[in-house]
Amino acid sequence: MRKEITAFEQNGTWTLEQLPPGKQAIDSKWVYKIKYHQDGTVERYKVRLVEKGFTQIEGLDYHETFALVAKLGDLHEEAYMKIPQGFLTKNEHRVYRLHKSLYGFKQASRNWFEKLINSLQAASLKQSYANYSLFTSIKGKSFVAILIYVDDIIIIGDDSTRIKALKQYLRAKFSIKDLGPLKYFLGIEMARTREGIVLSQKKYALDILTEIGMIGAKPSPFPMEQHHSLAIASGPLASNPS
Repeated sequence: MRKEITAFEQNGTWTLEQLPPGKQAIDSKWVYKIKYHQDGTVERYKVRLVEKGFTQIEGLDYHETFALVAKLGDLHEEAYMKIPQGFLTKNEHRVYRLHKSLYGFKQASRNWFEKLINSLQAASLKQSYANYSLFTSIKGKSFVAILIYVDDIIIIGDDSTRIKALKQYLRAKFSIKDLGPLKYFLGIEMARTREGIVLSQKKYALDILTEIGMIGAKPSPFPMEQHHSLAIASGPLASNPS
C-alpha cells in the first residue's frame, strides 16, 4: 500500500489542499489481488487504490467517459479525494486535489487512452483503423507493433534496438513495469521454439472447468447427443427472424 501511495506521489497524481466550499471529496478503497504464473505459482501480490466513482456527479465531476482501456490519465475536471484508509493522520483535515485520474473514476479510461495515443503518435506510431488498440511503425525494413489491453502492453518487432528505445520512451512518460519476454497473456500461454511461437490455452480451459466444477467430466469428440433425430418444424415462419 505504501508503494502504491509513493508511486502516485512520484507521478504527480495529487496535491494536499483544503477542500473548497461547495466541493465534495470522493472516497476510495483498497483492492488486493494475487497474480499467478502460468504454472499456478504466485508471481506477486498486488494492491490498487480505487476511487468510488459511483459517487461522481455527471457534469460536475466528469463529462466524457468512453475509451477502449482503463488506466491513469491526466485529469481535466476539478476533483478531490479523501486521504485513503491507513494514511490519514490525526490532525490532517486536507484532501487530495487530483491532477491525474485513478482507477474507478468514470473518466479515467478516456483520460488514459487520450494521453497514451498522443504519446505513441509522438513516437511515430500509427493507430490501426481495424483495431484501435493496435499501433504500428515501419522504418525501412524495421517493423514494431504495440498492442494494448486495459493496462497491459505488448511490444513486438524485428528490431531489438528500436524496441529497447521504445520501452525507455514509455518508461519516461508513464510508470511501467517491464515483465520481460511474453509468456502469458489473456489466458494464452506462449512458448518459443525453433519453428516459431506456440500458443496454448490449456491453463485457461482447465481454470474454467475447475470454476464450474467440471474438471472430472469425460471428454467427448461430438458436442451433441449421438443419433439424435431433429424434428421438422411445421408451424408458421417466424415473423421476426432476427
